[in-house]
Amino acid sequence: MAVVLKLERDPGKDILRLLRKEIADARTLLQSPQADGLAWRNAIHDARRALRRARALLRLLPADADAHGLAPRLREAGHALSPLRDAQAMLETLATVARQSPETLGTSHAALLAWLTRSARVGERTHVAGVHHACHLLQAIASELDACSLECRVEQLWNGVRHSTARAAKAARRARANPDEHNLHRWRRRAREQVLQLELLADCWPAVMSTQIAEHKRLVKMLGHLRDLTLLQSRVQRLRRDRLGRLSRHALVERLRLARAEQLSQAMALGALVHAERPRSLIARIAGYQAAASGQRPAA
Repeated sequence: MAVVLKLERDPGKDILRLLRKEIADARTLLQSPQADGLAWRNAIHDARRALRRARALLRLLPADADAHGLAPRLREAGHALSPLRDAQAMLETLATVARQSPETLGTSHAALLAWLTRSARVGERTHVAGVHHACHLLQAIASELDACSLECRVEQLWNGVRHSTARAAKAARRARANPDEHNLHRWRRRAREQVLQLELLADCWPAVMSTQIAEHKRLVKMLGHLRDLTLLQSRVQRLRRDRLGRLSRHALVERLRLARAEQLSQAMALGALVHAERPRSLIARIAGYQAAASGQRPAA
């Protein structure tokens, strides 16, 4: 389970403690040796996750908290690392498709693997400046956090979680009404933020929360795979080659489109379950778990 908030403590101090930890972890990961390609790619992935957790923590703070000013720079640091991660994500998507439905790729698998591997290696050389830029931003953020103090009452924390949960539910409704790439991508980002915040609250009742978190994570993974399938389909469409193995480019695009449609259907079905409970009811329930565990009256 991920790092969690200790709600019996001062929420502001504990959020600040975790913010400092996530920024420190991200900086350490970005200083990993680039000579070990696989380890470095994994470090980039883990650093981006640390930055997302930091942004999810900021969402818990009251709207007037000074630390909200860090959010744009955290987002900029994450974006600086995106090109490096996207190339690797394509390889992971290809591996997933090959494992789950090898008939989709057919004889094109070897050619696609070689092409995407070359793209990933070129990306690592081309976008290494993004890592230096992210490190510079994180160094400045760490200095600000060292001199920072945060105030946040438990009631305000629950309000922050409720707001993020409502944002995720709203994004899901928009995606169901119009499942274009913009709406699906927004849904994924909002759902991912909700997962990170639920993980922070896992100590309220670990046995129950772990199950709920697992289903939210499964949804986020589906939405991520859906996006990667879309990107892979788009990249294949732009290929100059007419054939990949014995499969025509057009035939492969059609197979990827069908795989995407199936993934979208599964994501919509799971999303309906994940977002079935109203945000206010969900957060009141979790706050009730916390109150029962600590022998206090619910604050949400």
